[in-house]
Amino acid sequence: MEDGKIQKVAKYMIGSMTKEEKDFILLIHLCSYLEEDEELFKENWKLMRAEQKNQQDKIPMEEIFPAVYERLGKNP
Repeated sequence: MEDGKIQKVAKYMIGSMTKEEKDFILLIHLCSYLEEDEELFKENWKLMRAEQKNQQDKIPMEEIFPAVYERLGKNP
């Protein structure tokens, strides 16, 4: 499958997901960093737990997980 087709399928799948499903996928992605970079994982885990305790603020994921977005080559 070509990259363009993969991206279209991925965008369609993400577009049809609920916020909870997207958060779950992000958590799985974060867990993959545990094997690669334990310190990065711990830093992001602490930030995620702090965000859960403060749900009223509705902080965007890019701000909660800046290191992950940086690794993915995306600017928050």
